Amino acid sequence: MEILLQPTIAGAAFAALAVAGGAPIFSDGLRAFRLRRQFEKLSERPLDEEPVGFIHTRGRVLLDSPLFSPLTGRPCAGYRLEVQGSGAARATVVEERRPFRIVSGDTSARVMAGAGRWVVSETGRREIAPDESVSERLAALLGRSADALLLKRRGMPMVLTEHALFAGAETHVVGH
Repeated sequence: MEILLQPTIAGAAFAALAVAGGAPIFSDGLRAFRLRRQFEKLSERPLDEEPVGFIHTRGRVLLDSPLFSPLTGRPCAGYRLEVQGSGAARATVVEERRPFRIVSGDTSARVMAGAGRWVVSETGRREIAPDESVSERLAALLGRSADALLLKRRGMPMVLTEHALFAGAETHVVGH
């Protein structure tokens, strides 16, 4: 008994789509595997040693250019403002980040704000009633969020939660 397999146009197209679709998944898996290996070797290194490559270090935040947090008004390197309707489960986010330096002793290192992940604790919370007036700056920030504008139009109260990295705060940095 002889089995003869002949490719069809539909079969060849499906195979090409499977290869094209699988390449990004394979690439993401390989990247995750390499990162895991780097994280296993990662340990905190003092900034005074002037470490190079993928490192974990810490120091105090020194601002290159001042930015002020929206709720507390304190100088910061970046903030994340979560806007949530009262009682709603989902929040929309307005954020801004700027490059800054970390300082440890006499040594400093520049940290690019980039698209990295910032984990910062809550620094302020405010509930805004539908008829309450806000500052021009806060109104401009809320104007950048379609969800905040919708809540305002519907006359719903908003809860604002601020997460900011303040000047002088001790921070840990993991990166390249």
